[in-house]
Amino acid sequence: PGAHGRLTLGETICDYDARLRAKDGSIRHVQINSNVQRREGEFITTRCFSRDVTAQKQAEADRDAIYRITTLLGAELELDKVVQTLTSEAKRLCDAEACVFRLVPGNAGITRVGDVTTNPLVTLAPFGPDTSVRSYLSVPVLGRAGSGLGVLYLSHSTPGKFTERQERLLSAIAAQAAGALENARLYEAERTARATAE
Repeated sequence: PGAHGRLTLGETICDYDARLRAKDGSIRHVQINSNVQRREGEFITTRCFSRDVTAQKQAEADRDAIYRITTLLGAELELDKVVQTLTSEAKRLCDAEACVFRLVPGNAGITRVGDVTTNPLVTLAPFGPDTSVRSYLSVPVLGRAGSGLGVLYLSHSTPGKFTERQERLLSAIAAQAAGALENARLYEAERTARATAE
């Protein structure tokens, strides 16, 4: 039975996980503690305390996502497959409509723009002319020595789509992707050297 059914049976509820819709329409994760107060067997009232654990749940989900993507990236040795895995997973996790990775040198910083129509400095070149872009997020992928391996670009046609949480998540994914990209480059160089030697 759910929380209400358990209270009806006289049980005390401790750390019951629930999801509630907040006034702003967002979903909040809460843990509920509740019990029934009775006098001579008659129901009087219930006491209920809830604790917002949304940040904790999001942190757990982000950790699990980063672990999953790290595992997927680590399983690939070919550069094209590493890039394909990186872009498809980043797009899915950030609910982006487009995700592009460009192997470009340099050490650009993170850029998150809620509406590109108000920011003329954002370049939309990575997405091509057919992509409708309003929200924009770009994160550099830096190698072990801090050199730029490339940039991960995300876009969405809705303004204000990308959040600070998605920016942090994408930065963590980019850090994991750096190792996979460097390993794929080493693998390709070794394979090319072997083919040349034969």
